[in-house]
Amino acid sequence: MHRISEQVATYRIYRKDTEAGEFDEKAWLETDMNEFVDTLSYEEQRWYAIRSVGVSGTLSALSPVVEVASRYHKPLPPGSVRLMVDEGGVTVNWDTDGESGKIRSYRIYRALASGGMEAIAEVESVGEQLSYVDKAAKAGNRYYYYVSSIDRRGVESEASEEVSITMP
Repeated sequence: MHRISEQVATYRIYRKDTEAGEFDEKAWLETDMNEFVDTLSYEEQRWYAIRSVGVSGTLSALSPVVEVASRYHKPLPPGSVRLMVDEGGVTVNWDTDGESGKIRSYRIYRALASGGMEAIAEVESVGEQLSYVDKAAKAGNRYYYYVSSIDRRGVESEASEEVSITMP
C-alpha cells in the first residue's frame, strides 16, 4: 500500500460503535497507509471518519461519516436428501456441505402437498451424514420432505430440494 498524496503524512481513523454521539478526540488508529482492515462480527455495525495529517502537521476536517455493517450469509441447505420406507416409518437421510462444524442442527419439514411445510423435528449436527426417522408417517399417504441447516448463531438456511415418497 502507499500514500495517495505526498502532502499527507498519516491518516487518523476514528471509530464508534453507535450512530449517536461524537467520535472520541483521540483517533482509534493512525496509519500512513490509505487502507486499513477492521473485522466485524456477526450483526456488528460501526461508524468511521478519517482525518489526514499533512507533512507540516496540519489536520484536515473530519471526513463524512461512513457506516459499515457486517454481512452474514445463511448456511447452505443440506444436499442429497433421500427417503426410504422401513418398518419404523420414513427415514430421511441427507448429506452436509462438508462444513458440519459450523452447523448446530438440522430442521426436518414434512407436508402432505407439494410446497407446504411443517417443521416436525430438529436433529443435532453430528458428522457429515445424518438421518431422521419419521415414525408418524401413515400408510397410504404421500409425503413431501425438506431439510434445512441451522448454524451456531441460529440462522436457518433455505430448505433443501423437495423429495417425496408414498407410504405403502
